[in-house]
Amino acid sequence: MNQATTLSAEDVEILTLRFGLNGAAPLTLEEIADRLGCSREKVRWRESQALRAAESNPQLRRIAGKECDESAGHSSTVRPTRLVF
Repeated sequence: MNQATTLSAEDVEILTLRFGLNGAAPLTLEEIADRLGCSREKVRWRESQALRAAESNPQLRRIAGKECDESAGHSSTVRPTRLVF
């Protein structure tokens, strides 16, 4: 697995907070930015990159809510309100 398809600890933290994977209520971009000491836009960008990495990795595809239809050769993306492991 190359670096483009792996998630850093901070990316995992962002997705965990954003989608409430720790059992807590999901946080807004602004709430996560305040916790991490960065801008809301930076959190939005990191979330987007982490979801893209998850989508391109078969082992992480479920995290992004992307089910791949191998027989049709295309995929359907549905962004869940909560991520499922």
